[in-house]
Amino acid sequence: MTLDTLIVSCAVCWDWRRLVPLADIYRPRRCLFDLYWHIVNNPKPDKEAQVYYRKKLNHHFDRVAYMNCLLDQYSFIPEEFGIWVLEWPARLVVNGIWPGLPFTRCYLDTTATGGSSRKYGFNFIANHPPERESIQLNPERQPDNWTPSLHIWDTTWVRLQFPWRLYPVQYRGLDHDVTLWNCDTWLVVDGESSYFGKVVQFCEDGSPCLEEDDVADTLPDWIDYLKLQWDGTAPCQKESRGTIIPCFTLDLPLIKVPGGDGERMVVERLGWSCYSF
Repeated sequence: MTLDTLIVSCAVCWDWRRLVPLADIYRPRRCLFDLYWHIVNNPKPDKEAQVYYRKKLNHHFDRVAYMNCLLDQYSFIPEEFGIWVLEWPARLVVNGIWPGLPFTRCYLDTTATGGSSRKYGFNFIANHPPERESIQLNPERQPDNWTPSLHIWDTTWVRLQFPWRLYPVQYRGLDHDVTLWNCDTWLVVDGESSYFGKVVQFCEDGSPCLEEDDVADTLPDWIDYLKLQWDGTAPCQKESRGTIIPCFTLDLPLIKVPGGDGERMVVERLGWSCYSF
């Protein structure tokens, strides 16, 4: 059964809801099913974010074409991620993370968000078509070793000043350190790497958030990562006082333009949509 079928089956009657979890379900799909119920049982609503999702969700987003584009570039795609793209209910957006949303840079008055709230920064997961990229997991010990990975998100707090505002947008949050939630997030898709299927986050200085004796098993897979985002867990094992709901949102659409050496750069398109609540 697909994830959607499992979810609908639980709504048939109490007996079905009791029996479905006992069924022999493929492990990645079961983990996504468990994530669904974790979200349902631990609601973290954000009304303004839901308004944005209703307006901006691409209901014609071709999930199969998105996955085929990835498979054309990478030999392996983690099953957890693949099933999530193909079967996850689009209406249930986790912290703004969904490839069927517009490719934008989202500015908020905080970087500390979770639940159904949107996420500050570049949503590279919505880059269509997704492009092949690589990261260095051990730049000091293995400077020439590049690992194929999918860029998910980049969050870096910046001070916002607009001509129509007397004062810049002030950071809101329970943490005094405005850089605590800064990080660059990648999903490793190198089938030969011990980090395959793991989500790696990079600190503000550009180094991966890995301890010297860290092993791949200590890092979250894609479903674990989504649960952490819903629960509002700070990146890179940092301690945070918690998340808040944003009161200011600004979106800058992103486009790709030619860069040096045949590369394409992502830039902000002139013009924006601004919301202040």
